[in-house]
Amino acid sequence: MLPGIAQLHLVMDAIRASLGPRVRLVGLKRVRFKRVIRPEESIAIAADPVPDKPGMIRFQLTIEGENACSGLILTGSPEGEDS
Repeated sequence: MLPGIAQLHLVMDAIRASLGPRVRLVGLKRVRFKRVIRPEESIAIAADPVPDKPGMIRFQLTIEGENACSGLILTGSPEGEDS
């Protein structure tokens, strides 16, 4: 079983691959874990910015088209830097 914290880590890895390695997690909203993810399963990760909400990213993890986890991640600039 892939723990919830590991699922969120995968999402942040995908976000950092797109936006840069120094993007930090500021908060989480409406995170829903819908099903167990087993180690042998292939996970698809979608992460898209929410229009008119700077730093907010909607994400979803799916397995063979089935929603496994979804929610919103609030990101921010690295500590000590302005956006």
